[in-house]
Amino acid sequence: TQQCRVDDIETVRQVFAQAGIEAELSPFFTDMAALLTRAHLIVARAGASTVAEIAVAGRPAIFIPLPGAIDDHQRANADALAIARR
Repeated sequence: TQQCRVDDIETVRQVFAQAGIEAELSPFFTDMAALLTRAHLIVARAGASTVAEIAVAGRPAIFIPLPGAIDDHQRANADALAIARR
Protein backbone atom coordinates (compact mmCIF):
# COMPACT_ATOMS: atom_id res chain seq x y z
CA THR A 1 0.00 0.00 0.00
CA GLN A 2 1.44 3.36 -1.01
CA GLN A 3 -0.03 6.80 -0.62
CA CYS A 4 1.11 9.26 -3.27
CA ARG A 5 -0.06 12.36 -5.07
CA VAL A 6 -2.60 11.88 -7.87
CA ASP A 7 -0.06 13.31 -10.33
CA ASP A 8 2.49 10.67 -9.30
CA ILE A 9 0.35 7.51 -9.27
CA GLU A 10 1.18 6.37 -12.80
CA THR A 11 4.92 7.00 -12.34
CA VAL A 12 4.94 5.12 -9.03
CA ARG A 13 2.94 2.28 -10.60
CA GLN A 14 5.52 1.98 -13.40
CA VAL A 15 8.49 2.03 -11.00
CA PHE A 16 6.85 -0.61 -8.81
CA ALA A 17 6.01 -2.77 -11.84
CA GLN A 18 9.61 -2.64 -13.04
CA ALA A 19 10.70 -3.78 -9.58
CA GLY A 20 8.09 -6.56 -9.49
CA ILE A 21 6.14 -4.90 -6.68
CA GLU A 22 2.36 -5.10 -6.54
CA ALA A 23 0.82 -2.35 -4.43
CA GLU A 24 -2.43 -0.53 -3.86
CA LEU A 25 -1.80 3.12 -4.77
CA SER A 26 -4.03 5.99 -3.72
CA PRO A 27 -3.79 9.68 -2.84
CA PHE A 28 -5.97 9.05 0.24
CA PHE A 29 -6.98 6.10 2.41
CA THR A 30 -10.02 6.17 4.67
CA ASP A 31 -9.42 3.24 7.04
CA MET A 32 -5.91 3.85 8.36
CA ALA A 33 -6.43 1.58 11.36
CA ALA A 34 -7.02 -1.43 9.09
CA LEU A 35 -4.06 -0.57 6.87
CA LEU A 36 -1.71 -0.05 9.80
CA THR A 37 -2.64 -3.26 11.59
CA ARG A 38 -2.02 -5.41 8.51
CA ALA A 39 1.27 -3.70 7.60
CA HIS A 40 4.55 -5.58 8.06
CA LEU A 41 6.59 -2.36 8.01
CA ILE A 42 5.51 1.26 7.79
CA VAL A 43 7.61 4.02 6.22
CA ALA A 44 6.18 7.44 7.02
CA ARG A 45 6.77 11.04 7.96
CA ALA A 46 6.85 11.67 11.70
CA GLY A 47 3.96 14.05 12.28
CA ALA A 48 2.34 13.77 15.70
CA SER A 49 -0.84 12.05 14.51
CA THR A 50 1.06 9.61 12.31
CA VAL A 51 3.44 8.65 15.11
CA ALA A 52 0.52 8.24 17.54
CA GLU A 53 -1.48 6.05 15.11
CA ILE A 54 1.53 3.83 14.43
CA ALA A 55 2.29 3.56 18.16
CA VAL A 56 -1.27 2.40 18.84
CA ALA A 57 -1.08 -0.10 15.97
CA GLY A 58 2.16 -1.46 17.44
CA ARG A 59 3.75 -1.96 14.02
CA PRO A 60 7.43 -1.54 13.18
CA ALA A 61 8.15 1.73 11.41
CA ILE A 62 10.84 3.79 9.77
CA PHE A 63 10.16 7.48 10.26
CA ILE A 64 11.51 10.07 7.84
CA PRO A 65 11.12 13.47 9.48
CA LEU A 66 10.03 16.27 7.16
CA PRO A 67 13.10 18.37 6.32
CA GLY A 68 12.59 21.94 7.42
CA ALA A 69 9.81 21.15 9.89
CA ILE A 70 9.56 23.88 12.52
CA ASP A 71 11.96 23.22 15.40
CA ASP A 72 12.67 19.79 13.87
CA HIS A 73 9.54 18.60 15.71
CA GLN A 74 9.10 15.51 13.54
CA ARG A 75 12.51 14.21 14.60
CA ALA A 76 11.50 14.82 18.22
CA ASN A 77 8.26 12.87 17.65
CA ALA A 78 10.14 9.89 16.19
CA ASP A 79 12.77 10.03 18.94
CA ALA A 80 10.09 10.06 21.65
CA LEU A 81 8.52 6.87 20.28
CA ALA A 82 11.91 5.19 19.89
CA ILE A 83 12.78 5.97 23.52
CA ALA A 84 9.36 4.80 24.76
CA ARG A 85 9.75 1.44 22.98
CA ARG A 86 13.16 0.64 24.52
